[in-house]
Amino acid sequence: MAVLVGDRRIYVNTRDTQTVKICTRRNRQGQYEKYYRINPPLVLEPRQMELLISRFTSLADLERWLVNDRKAHRESQNEVGASPGAEPLVQPPPAVGEPQEEFAHEEETDESAEVGGAVAEILDLLKADKYSPDDDPWLHNAKDLVEQSIDRLLQEFIEYPYLHRREHSIHAQLFWIMMSHQELAERVPLGDDLAATQLVHKESVGREGNRRGNFDLAVLSPKLLRGCPSIKAFTEGRLQAPIVIEMGLDYDAEHLAGDAKKLINSKPTHGYLIHLVRELPRESAAEQIVLGIEAKFGIKTAYGWKASGQTAFKRVNDQTISEE
Repeated sequence: MAVLVGDRRIYVNTRDTQTVKICTRRNRQGQYEKYYRINPPLVLEPRQMELLISRFTSLADLERWLVNDRKAHRESQNEVGASPGAEPLVQPPPAVGEPQEEFAHEEETDESAEVGGAVAEILDLLKADKYSPDDDPWLHNAKDLVEQSIDRLLQEFIEYPYLHRREHSIHAQLFWIMMSHQELAERVPLGDDLAATQLVHKESVGREGNRRGNFDLAVLSPKLLRGCPSIKAFTEGRLQAPIVIEMGLDYDAEHLAGDAKKLINSKPTHGYLIHLVRELPRESAAEQIVLGIEAKFGIKTAYGWKASGQTAFKRVNDQTISEE
């Protein structure tokens, strides 16, 4: 399996020694611009080495680390020539009885496979600690804080329906309200000392059927993030958020149904659907969705309608729609 640093694939192989091979710009296995070898006792398990390499964002930093920390040395005879148009050096076949080098192990890798594709995703999932929302006591309080935040946003909408011109502004407002809670504003470790991140994310991870899907807002638990196997798993949305929110401003029932379908297909542990409407006709179909989706699919809803001085609303845990 290759690791991506910048725009280059990096291949790691281990036998008695360890090789770290940086592909040329063509990113073809077997054509290496830099070929490093690490000798015992600094040899690591391949997956551990790949994880360490994945933390680097530049080749220069990676090479300094290889030379200074891992005491790696270059093997120029295994590198593509520096002159324009040079071809990679061809390795002679091993003598009879001589152990095969690492290239024998590399043949099984499909060089056309995309780094970060299905293989990488499954391997990340295999090495990740299994996360179960049912075994995460943090979620109970987090869910309550999210619901308080949604109700506060709804109250602001009822009082000041034009406080926000566009939907993205309301997303930002709900983000800010949620982050005002200390428990949701916490910064936590990502994986095994990979980085640090926050818990509330905009346009963040979740699932839509068998595909990764972005949701307007999502909350990732500290326990889930600590079990993250790699930075790529985090940035590419392979962690299933236990709390997700979809919201719309000034849309009709058809758009609301689309958001509802995304949440139903996603099957989040805690899903929320917010529907806010100004100066549009009140739609019975939209209100049927708002009132019925929790009982059928466990998706909680908040609803606000303002038109001609009239108001209809439903807080997250209300069972009916109120009118003013």
